[in-house]
Amino acid sequence: MKIFKNILKGASFGITIGFLISLIVSSFYEGGIYYPSSPQFVSTFSREVDAIWYSIVIWTLIGLLFTWAGLIFTIEDWSLLKKTFIHFIVTLVIFSLIFKFTGWTDLSIKSYMICVSIFCLAYIIIWTLTYKTTDKELEMINNKLTSKKIDKDYTERLRKRRAHQKRYSIRFGQDINWDEFLNNDFVKTNIDFISLSKSKKSMQVWCSYTSVQICEELSKITFVPKDKITVTDLSVFDNLSFVRL
Repeated sequence: MKIFKNILKGASFGITIGFLISLIVSSFYEGGIYYPSSPQFVSTFSREVDAIWYSIVIWTLIGLLFTWAGLIFTIEDWSLLKKTFIHFIVTLVIFSLIFKFTGWTDLSIKSYMICVSIFCLAYIIIWTLTYKTTDKELEMINNKLTSKKIDKDYTERLRKRRAHQKRYSIRFGQDINWDEFLNNDFVKTNIDFISLSKSKKSMQVWCSYTSVQICEELSKITFVPKDKITVTDLSVFDNLSFVRL
């Protein structure tokens, strides 16, 4: 499927570029008549439509060759300058042969230089657009990598933080205002939530404070009496080793 997409993409690209080049070249001929190739080449066909179809085949080959030549940019050991230079030379040679075989140019230096100039202009435009698109894609990938790096750094900081924390189960004997509780500075700074029960009266958290300190602080925050707040240290269960007899 991927090969078919690349072939279709290359063919579409070649036909588009071929048509544009033939249109530009035709503008240099007198009479304002469109030629899919040179007038001499078109005159070799009994019907003009045959010359157009033949040119479409050539344009398709141009697109495929240009697409395959793009594999040069996948060589990781080469610099961008080296890749661009070699890609330019390879495609210029390919186009020169096609220019010759399709009759777009003859052996005269003037005609050949006109075609090369058109090719260079098209190459610069296409390369610039491709570079801008690739640069944008790389920026998006780098942003994702940076985001992952931040997540990784946060995970590492969290792991170190856990080394100084304990896991607690906290139960309130009465209802509290959870919006105010969760937005409290002490809670946001010192408590990492693990889970909250459906009844919203008990939760599991990570905290570096002792159970007595947690009880005191939560009583101040929620206005719940300390005797109605139950704080259980669950970290002792984390350190137990169970042996099957």
